[in-house]
Parts: sequence; C-alpha cells; structure tokens
Amino acid sequence: PTTPDPNSFTYAWSPNVGINDSTLQNPTLSPSLPTTYTVTVTNTAGGCIDTDSITITVQCCVVPIPTVTDVTCFGGTDGKIIVTPTFVTGSEVQTLTYTDSISGAVLQVTPNVTAGLDSIVNLPAGTYTITSMDTSGCTTDTTITITQPDQMFINSITNDTTICIGGSKQIAATAIGGTGVLTLNWTDNSTAIPIAGNGPHTVNPIVSPSCYDVYATDINNCNSDTQQVCISLFPPLTATTTAITDTVCEGFDTNLDIDVTGGSGAGYNYNWYQNNAFLGSGSTINVTPTSNPTTYLGVAGDNCTTPTDTIEYNVYWYAVPSLDLARNKPDSCYPITVEFTNTSTPANLVGTSLWEFSDGSTLGGNTITNTFNGAFCRDLKLTVTSINGCVSDTTLLNYVCPKGYPDASFDANPEETTFLFPEISFTNNSIPTSVSSLWNFNSGQNPDSSTLTNPVFIFPDGQPGTYEVWLTVTNEHGCVDSTMRIVKITDIFLFYIPNSFTPNDDGTNDVFRAYGEGIDLSNFKMYVFDRWGEKIFETDDITDGWDGTYRGSPVANGVYVWRIETKELFVNKRHEIMGHVNLFR
Repeated sequence: PTTPDPNSFTYAWSPNVGINDSTLQNPTLSPSLPTTYTVTVTNTAGGCIDTDSITITVQCCVVPIPTVTDVTCFGGTDGKIIVTPTFVTGSEVQTLTYTDSISGAVLQVTPNVTAGLDSIVNLPAGTYTITSMDTSGCTTDTTITITQPDQMFINSITNDTTICIGGSKQIAATAIGGTGVLTLNWTDNSTAIPIAGNGPHTVNPIVSPSCYDVYATDINNCNSDTQQVCISLFPPLTATTTAITDTVCEGFDTNLDIDVTGGSGAGYNYNWYQNNAFLGSGSTINVTPTSNPTTYLGVAGDNCTTPTDTIEYNVYWYAVPSLDLARNKPDSCYPITVEFTNTSTPANLVGTSLWEFSDGSTLGGNTITNTFNGAFCRDLKLTVTSINGCVSDTTLLNYVCPKGYPDASFDANPEETTFLFPEISFTNNSIPTSVSSLWNFNSGQNPDSSTLTNPVFIFPDGQPGTYEVWLTVTNEHGCVDSTMRIVKITDIFLFYIPNSFTPNDDGTNDVFRAYGEGIDLSNFKMYVFDRWGEKIFETDDITDGWDGTYRGSPVANGVYVWRIETKELFVNKRHEIMGHVNLFR
C-alpha cells in the first residue's frame, strides 16, 4: 500500500472552545467543562473525508457566582465581593483566591470552600480576579469590577474680596461628583456657626477677614473637599486735621480742614456741622465763630458703608476793642496842630495804635499830635492792634479840614496923583468876595481907616508923600489875610530960574540960584560957564546960589551960560535944562 502524504490532509476540530487551534492535527484541548470534540480529516488530494470523536472529562468546579457591592464614596474602601461557589458534585472542595488585577497582589485566599458564601470586604474601587481551584488543581478565573462615584469637589466658589465695614457680600459655590443631589454645607469660620441652606448667602462680616467654609454632601453622606472664601474689611476711617482748636480775632474767619485714611479708598466725602446744622461740604471750610468757643463737627465718609469718623473742633475768638477816637480842637485856619486820642473800649485791650492821614503822614501811639498845613481835607485811618494781636481799623473821611485864608487884593485909582488932586478910589478884589474888610491908609488923618468894601479916600491936601495902604480881610472861618500897596501924592514939577542978577551986596538979587517944586534934591547939579565955556561955578545944593565970583574974585558983567541936571521927586524922570543969565553990578 501507498503511504499518503501528510501535507495533503486538513483538520477541523469542533467545538472551537478550550482549544488552542482547531486546524491542527494535534491541538491542545483545555475545556473547563466535560466536552466531546469531533475532528474532520479531509484528503485534499482525493477529497476523501473521515471523522472521529474524543470526550474529555473535566472534574472541576464551575465559575463561582459573585455579588459585588460598589464603593459608596469616592476613594472609599467599603467595596465588597460575595462569592457563591458552584460545584459539579457535592463532594468537591474549592480554594478561592482574590487578586488585584492591576498590581497582581493577592488580597485574600480562602481554602476548603465546600458550600455557602465567601466574601472579601474593605475593597477600594478597582478590578479584581477571583481564582477558583479544585482539588485536582483545575482553576477558573473570574474578573470583577468594583466601581465608585465620581470624585465630589467644589468646582466654583466666590472669590476672596474686600468690602467696606458694615457692608454685605453674597457668597455662592457649586459642586460636582458624588451620588445623587448634592447639598452644600456652609460654616462661618469666625463663629463656627453653620449657615443653613445651599446659598447663595448674603453675609455681613464683622471681623476681618471673615472666612466661610463650604463642602458638599451627596445622598450617601459622602463629603467633598472643603473650600473657603474670605471676606476682608477695608480699614476703618481715621480722620485727621491740622489742629482741633484754633483762636481767631472776633469777627474774623478761619479755615478748618479734615483729611481721612482707610475705608474703600475710592473717594471720600466731607460734611461740616454746627449745632446739627449743615454748613457745607469739602475737605476745607471757612468759618466765622459766633460764640466763644464755637464747636464744629467735621464728618468724613468714604461713599460706602464704612462708619464715618468725626472730628470736633473748638474755635475760640479774642475780643477786639470797640474803636473810637477824639480830638482836642475843631478845624481852624491852617496851620493847625491837633491832638488825637484813641478812646477805644475797653482800654485794657488796646495794644498799639497807628494813625494814617491821607496826606501821607503816619504816626504811632495812643495819643498823637499832628500839624496840618494847607486848606484841604484829610481822611484819617486808625488801626488798632489789640494785646492779642487782633487788628481792626476805622476810616473817617474828611476828618481834618484846615480852613483856608482869603486872598487879599485891591487896586488904587490912581496909584499916583498930585497934591492938587489927593482923592484915590480903592477897589477890593479879594477872594472870596464874602469877606469883611478893614482899610488902613496911614495918612495921619482922623479917620484914617475904613470898613467899606470899596472906599474912596482923600489924602492930606498939599502934603506930597508916599503912603502904605493896607487892606486886611477876614473870611467866614475867621482866617485873615492882608496886603499893602503904596500910593503917591506928588508935587507938580515946577522949575524957575532968573535971567539976571545983581551981585552988588545990596541985599537984593545978589545970588543966582534955581527955585522949584517936585524936584529930587538929592539928584540936583547946577553949572555956570563963561563965554569961553570954562566952568566957573558948580553946586549940588539947590539953595546954594552963585554969587558972581570965580575963585574968590568978582567976574565981569556979561552973559553967562548955566546948565541944571535934576530929577523929578516922585517920578523917575530926569531933566537937563540950559539957559543964560545976565550979570549986572
């Protein structure tokens, strides 16, 4: 017979369970239960088919039946596996081995399990392998998974923040994970007092910082992590000032100021009060105290709920004297000297006095004396500084008005006349016209004066001379002015000289001389010349005549030339006169 080629056969094993390869000629069979395997052999060359069977008897426990209790809380270890073993016959014994499928660690081995239940407890979530081994060494593995809820945690919470003292803040949180509906549990960390409800909650912290803890609880009473939100408080307001007391002079004002720190820092407001009455706003206020002292309140806020801070100010004032003054005499004709006295009351408050006149003069002292020239009014400003340095002043307009003088003036018509017409009219040109007049003519007559405004006066008849006429005028203030003019009563310029004389010592016509009126005798010259022009006589005395001699000897009879140089007495007018004189003996 021919031996077949082994490569011409194919093999097909069934069922394909517990076999390493169903196409092999000699596969490895590892059934977990008694199994009959059938192999079909096919000759690929001739198409012939043949079959055969083999029964494998397995004496082993079957897969145990597990009951799993999952972990209640994430990360917990209350997982449990309860195993109910199954047996082919009631006389078999099993060993159960529990292994961590991930790490391979053996967690528990339970030998000699014959009936009833077996369990492993306190397991965390994970994958576990249960290996059942019978007495023949056959084993069966069962993989079990213990689950746990998702991790529960606070996934959002209000950010930490800072609020104003007295303010409120809403806090809230959310959580995820766990089992079922979650409950949020809040606690005020500063008081350890729980806050009921999931929130959001409105809190009013009184300490800084105030922290609030929150955690979540699921239906299995599992708790999440604890998160915390802290609410800090802005610092309290602290108001400051330059000074809480001030002193001003009565009737004067001062500035009060206030500054503040703390609070939200987002802007401050300032309000001022006196006796609960609102005065105004701003960090500075100008006040004039009305009592001594006057109390003011400055209230600073931060436009938030922070309690305001208040500063109490006391403003005192120094009393000032009530200004008054006196003078020792009324106005009169200038120059006048007046004494001024500061009579302000009370006198014990008066420190220094300054007197300022509008003419530029300035004097110091509580009593002063000043002399004023010129007929115009002066304003007076009195400035008083009290003993506490308070300054007050008063101005009196036109307080000193020296009186002016009249302006005496007159005309004489005529200013010069002859003794033949000695009447002169006087015209009073004084300013103002409403004055009293007194005329003094200095003529030696009686009457020699007049109170008429425009008098007419007749000077002594036949008495040439120069007269000082005085006019004295007085105005309504009693101020006096005088003026003087000179009037002249003159001779008529008369000149006579004989044309012949007889110097024979008979007592008649023995001397040749000039005669006249109105001649200035201090300006007189007379010369006599002979026919040849020789000067034979000269004199400056009108009463000294020529006696007809020359150098002590008589001259011959004949015609002689004379020349006279003179000046009128009352008029600056010169004369030069020449003529002839006949000499007979």
